[in-house]
Amino acid sequence: MRRYADEVVSVFDADAAGQKATSRLEEMLTDVMDLRNLGWSVSRTGSFEKAGYFPIKVAVLPEGHDPDSLLRAEGAQALQSRLDAARSILDFVLERALGEEDLTTARGRSAAHARVSLILSRVPNAEEATALAREAARRLGVDSTQLWIEAQQLQGARARRGGQDRPGASTGAPDRPAGTAQAWPAPSLSERDLLLMLLHTEEARTGLLPYLEEVQIAHPGLRAVLGALRRAPEGIAPEGLMADLPGEAERSLLAALLVEQREWSDIHIQVTELQKRYDIRRRKQRIRELSLAITQAQATGDPAVASLQAELRSLQDQAQAVRGMVTGR
Repeated sequence: MRRYADEVVSVFDADAAGQKATSRLEEMLTDVMDLRNLGWSVSRTGSFEKAGYFPIKVAVLPEGHDPDSLLRAEGAQALQSRLDAARSILDFVLERALGEEDLTTARGRSAAHARVSLILSRVPNAEEATALAREAARRLGVDSTQLWIEAQQLQGARARRGGQDRPGASTGAPDRPAGTAQAWPAPSLSERDLLLMLLHTEEARTGLLPYLEEVQIAHPGLRAVLGALRRAPEGIAPEGLMADLPGEAERSLLAALLVEQREWSDIHIQVTELQKRYDIRRRKQRIRELSLAITQAQATGDPAVASLQAELRSLQDQAQAVRGMVTGR
């Protein structure tokens, strides 16, 4: 089919046989998607690699019609409108998977989450996978970035299993030895929102990067992205960070964050509040370090104890002044 068309639209009748066929789509995905061509590989330039991508869509006809009867009854335009409204096969299956589970119960959400992760792992196009993950995460009430990562891990595991059957086959992850796929925990919402803000708004990068260090971020992938941001030359676009990330897992996480849509209507207020929070945190850390250094200097008779005590008093006075401004005293 690739020799004759850029995509395929599979047309399903609305009768019982058609509905039965649509219910099998989830099982058929392995057959219709060539797993050797699957991969959300993100290049170091920041672009998605889409080799072998061949869109497959689904169109459903009105009740009581097959293509022949619809053409005879309503004409070519009626059939064309159905073809124009065709949805991605993954989008179609995803909607069915979410609709067949009771999302009001923990068990139903858990089952839907597992099915969605498996479905997303079969998407051959990273941009489509990200859009579908956002919608599924919204319906499930989970983090879209983590859902995307879980699906990618399933995809990588399947690729490695397939590679064992093909001599010399690649795992699709040249930056990491086989068997070292990431198994990151879900990032906290605060850390994820912070990195989203830094990536998408220049004001946040300018105002917050001087206060941030990688050790302040618990999530390994987000920590790597922050490190790349801190090392990046001034004025570089966030997409340009790809080359400075250690592997495909980190680049894919960055890609997921970059394509996520978010708006900050009060960005200046948020940046100002975070600056205060990080400044207080930094001062407290320095006070702890000075207190320890003074104790050690006193024990050894180090003459630097006087200057350390002076710096400690200055920091304590500053902290007291800040507390006074906050409390109004």
